[in-house]
Amino acid sequence: GNTNLKHKPSLTVHGDGTATVQVGHENVALDGSITYHPMSASDDKDIVHWINSIWVADQTGSIIAMREFLPTDPSPATFTFDVPAGTTKLTAFEYCNKHGLFAGDEITLSAGDADASVTEPTCDVDECPQETVDFAREVDCLAFIAEAKRRQIEFNAYSPTVYSVPYTLGTDNEKHSPY
Repeated sequence: GNTNLKHKPSLTVHGDGTATVQVGHENVALDGSITYHPMSASDDKDIVHWINSIWVADQTGSIIAMREFLPTDPSPATFTFDVPAGTTKLTAFEYCNKHGLFAGDEITLSAGDADASVTEPTCDVDECPQETVDFAREVDCLAFIAEAKRRQIEFNAYSPTVYSVPYTLGTDNEKHSPY
């Protein structure tokens, strides 16, 4: 079965124009307990382990929300965002500093799940100023995603044709592969 649920970014749509991404929420043991992905700070490269960033794409692949995390942030890696008007589908992605890029399931929204008053993407990246032009905000988020994909290929030393980028459930990259 699928053994990388600890890395899966799961979406919950609240029906009030917001949604939440939580990494590892579906990693449920037989006793009902959930083991979330760690957020472990350390100056030892073999110990430091955390979710570096989470982002959400809409039906066109446009990034509508993103957040970076630090290893000192609490586990589970979670954030809530506004769903822009016109959004019909959402897919969450996360980047783990040790194991790479993972994608969650595509979620189809129902009428009323998007917030009609929200027309701009949400940017919670620490480096993004509160007031910024739309172009800079979009480019910043795309740059983070490009960097995550670059790391996936370079640091894991595998061709993207060998292991899909991002990792998804049910592929040959289960349980932290390529490690």
